Amino acid sequence: MDAEVDRLSSLSDDLIYKILSYVDIEYCIRLSVLSSRWRFIWTSMPYLNFSCREYYASRYYEFVNNLLSVRNNKIDVSSVSLDLHARYESSVKRILEYAFSHNVQQLTIGIRNLYVPTSLLCFKSLKHLTMIRTSFDRSHSPWDLPALTTVHLKKVELSNWTSILAMCHNLKNLTLERCQAFNEDGRTTVSVHCLTISARDLTYLRIKGPYFPKLSLDGFRSLEKVDFCISSPETKNAHKIFDLFQRLHSVKSLALSLEIIELHSNSEEVISHQPSPFPSLKSLKIYPLEGLKTLALDRLRTYPLTSILDLFPSQLDQEQEAMKIILSAEAIKYLLDSCSNATFTMVSHEEARAIKLTKVAHRFMAALWKELEEMEAYTETKRAKVELKKTLADSCSEDFKMNTWPWSNTEVIFCMLKNIKLLLTKVLASKRVEMQACFSRLSAKTKTVVNKVVVDMKNQCDINQRIFSGYLDEIAMSS
Repeated sequence: MDAEVDRLSSLSDDLIYKILSYVDIEYCIRLSVLSSRWRFIWTSMPYLNFSCREYYASRYYEFVNNLLSVRNNKIDVSSVSLDLHARYESSVKRILEYAFSHNVQQLTIGIRNLYVPTSLLCFKSLKHLTMIRTSFDRSHSPWDLPALTTVHLKKVELSNWTSILAMCHNLKNLTLERCQAFNEDGRTTVSVHCLTISARDLTYLRIKGPYFPKLSLDGFRSLEKVDFCISSPETKNAHKIFDLFQRLHSVKSLALSLEIIELHSNSEEVISHQPSPFPSLKSLKIYPLEGLKTLALDRLRTYPLTSILDLFPSQLDQEQEAMKIILSAEAIKYLLDSCSNATFTMVSHEEARAIKLTKVAHRFMAALWKELEEMEAYTETKRAKVELKKTLADSCSEDFKMNTWPWSNTEVIFCMLKNIKLLLTKVLASKRVEMQACFSRLSAKTKTVVNKVVVDMKNQCDINQRIFSGYLDEIAMSS
């Protein structure tokens, strides 16, 4: 009879790296037991993901230090992802220093309540930078990132917006979402109101937030795609917006929130004296924002939805929605008069809601899948540590605790599944079949993991029974 083929060992290194790039580096090490060839492949992984929730800071630093010391130093680091708590500050600095010395090209940082020194952001090789809920020290040093082409900042606090990108000469894509800047007193923060962008080769710009910032975009001959997602533009800033539009001559694709267009519609006396500023425009899209803010994903873990409308804390009634899509002819003429061949798309509230639900469903399914992966890895580790203890000397009170999964429970898992199922009934029709297939795989994964947890609970009850019997037998014999 032929020996069973080890298909995992036959995979190429690049494919194995790609598979392991989706999980935390700690789980990469644990998964090395799946195949003899995988045993040490984690030491040459070009993708390093750190998303610890278990360890004390000192223990995690020891883990990080040992990991980086053992890793093959001849292999460059392609990407690093940090999804950690602020208490791991020393580990973060160690990882960033290591990434700097190994020519990292892609860096993602998502760390709340942690100030990252700008002195650490001096990667000559870095091309893509994503930062979420991260703060920087209040120095005025610009980022020294000459190879940087893409920046995505979300809910980031910075102190000196006017010069921070001054040395990013190759920047082509910039996204700013609900970012904040320190006031001059260095203590309070405000939404970004003034921003100077000096990247002359910028081709894509997206700004999302409540207010429209004052932008300096002089000399931007390459800017082709712009998306201004502003929910509460102020009437006093109307002239500021018109002045900015006059500098976007090269833009070919323009997306604007409906709230900006409403501001235009209420300023017809200004529009009538302004020439249409977009001679190169090929595509114009207008989309609504009001009434589309959803509950946070964390809330959906434990809050069972009874209808889709429960997802939106504030809603527009049908009459309000109908009124929202009435635009003045003067505003449309202002935007399209110099580009008669441009396509114009007006997104309705219903379609915008479906787009929003699709994004929420995608993120929620990814969050549940990640939680199931962590749950399964914890269960497997727990099984490996199980020991049958029968004597009083070998046992302690901790043996009687039902430690199966410390961060979650099946009730939360099933609540998440039910909410996802409801979301999928209202996602974009073009995405529904694909997402239903993903949901089927997610349900099967949930069943497998929960069954493992249930089996472990049964086994632990048996172990506890044996320990208790051991106690009774030992006590009876000593009396």
